[in-house]
Amino acid sequence: MYNPVFYGVDEATGVLNYDKIQEIATREKPQLIIAGASAYSRDMDFQRFRKIADSVGALLLADVSHPAGLIAKGILNDPIPHCHIVTTTTHKTLRGPRGGMILMGKDFENPFGQKLKNGNLKMMSSLLDSVFFLETKGGH
Repeated sequence: MYNPVFYGVDEATGVLNYDKIQEIATREKPQLIIAGASAYSRDMDFQRFRKIADSVGALLLADVSHPAGLIAKGILNDPIPHCHIVTTTTHKTLRGPRGGMILMGKDFENPFGQKLKNGNLKMMSSLLDSVFFLETKGGH
């Protein structure tokens, strides 16, 4: 059903190599690119990730559960202006109650062809809302 492809970090420097990520994306043509890692302690270039995603027609999702507090404080880059979807937990660096959030900037028509009864394309927010059930999903 899925074919996950790992992009990793450069072994010599320990940082993301965006040129390598572009090469992998160009070769693999993913439908979704996930920017985020619980063990990556550096800032991410979400704008560059978005350029890569756009170049292959992929959605860009950022999982910022671990650095969310640093992003909220303005210390690390904000993914919202660049990513189609951003996910985070509320209980890790945000220090709130156990929970999670799915965030979007401007809503957009879903790229999967899912339609309303009237034939119009469903908005992405509607698709996301339709697949989640309260109290059944959460971060660890």
